[in-house]
Parts: sequence; C-alpha cells; structure tokens
Amino acid sequence: MLTYRLIQTDYDGATEIFRPVSVQFSDVNSEWIIYPNPFTESTVNVLANSLKPLSQVEIIVCDINGRELGKSRCTADTFGNIDTNLTIPNSPAGIYVLNVIDQNKTLRYKLVRK
Repeated sequence: MLTYRLIQTDYDGATEIFRPVSVQFSDVNSEWIIYPNPFTESTVNVLANSLKPLSQVEIIVCDINGRELGKSRCTADTFGNIDTNLTIPNSPAGIYVLNVIDQNKTLRYKLVRK
C-alpha cells in the first residue's frame, strides 16, 4: 500500500495541502533483470522488484527440451525485492529458459550460453 499527499501551489503563491490518500495495487507488475545474458560462467544474477513483500518465488532453468538444470526458491525482502545468484551447471552453448513461478503465474525468459 502506498500513501500520497498532494501539495498544490497556485500561481499567486497560495498553497493548499490535501489529506493523505492510500492506494493499494492488486496486481503490480514486477520487473525481473537477469544478467549476464548471454552468459559464459555457471552463475546468473537474478534481480526483481515490485513483488509482494516476503512473497516466495521459484526460479527454474531448463534446457530447450524442458530438462531442469538449476532451481532456486527465493523470498522477497520487506520491500518486495529479490537479489540472488543462480548456479547453472556446465552445459553446452545454446538457448535456455529461465522460468519464474510467482504465486499462480509463470514468467519465462530466454537465456543464451556462449
């Protein structure tokens, strides 16, 4: 939940302060950052924000055939952020899929290993 207060200043210099208003967003779109991509080492950094505070997500990396290569369960901090490293075992160069399972939805990101 966010709280806003509007302070209005007119051209004549008069100022009015309005009462605080609380706003709660039911479906905040989180932003996920996965780097480096393309990757060459066995570790990929995963960052997220705008999650529900203390919510849990599962991050799974699969090869192009759907075989699971790496998995991590993370909990967002009290601000709704996640900052974690995911280790992907040595695998050949190619395209991989990073699945983020958050509540009842799954987000998919393409990863490229050089």
